[in-house]
Amino acid sequence: MNEREMFDALYLAKRIWELQPELPSGLSSGSIHILDCIDQLKTKKSVVYVSDISNFLELPRPGITKVIRQLAQMGYVKKIADAKDHRMVQVELTPNGQAVVQKYVTDYFQTIEKKLSNVSETSIHQMAQTIEQIYQVLCKGEK
Repeated sequence: MNEREMFDALYLAKRIWELQPELPSGLSSGSIHILDCIDQLKTKKSVVYVSDISNFLELPRPGITKVIRQLAQMGYVKKIADAKDHRMVQVELTPNGQAVVQKYVTDYFQTIEKKLSNVSETSIHQMAQTIEQIYQVLCKGEK
């Protein structure tokens, strides 16, 4: 595969990403990803902190803090100061946040899973690994 073919495939991947349902006003795909992250972490631990989200997504804490603040203002998450250390902020999904995760993650993924039933798990896994590898290589070139 040459570089042009690779970039054509990545462009198609971007077009696939754009097929997602229209999001509610004020929410981005990144916001949905953070809401989903909170939901995933909550299944593994009783309390989710902003630092947990940052570590899980491998993103800087200040950026996550900013998005969490916006999501709280929109009513999708609830922020709770930790009783022992007020610098630590617990984050919970509100019922509105849970509804967003249900519709734009759980339900959407179930729809996609049905549509991709003829594509092998191996092919999907290889695609994901390859995109991750390309991303890592290209990011190293930026630094």
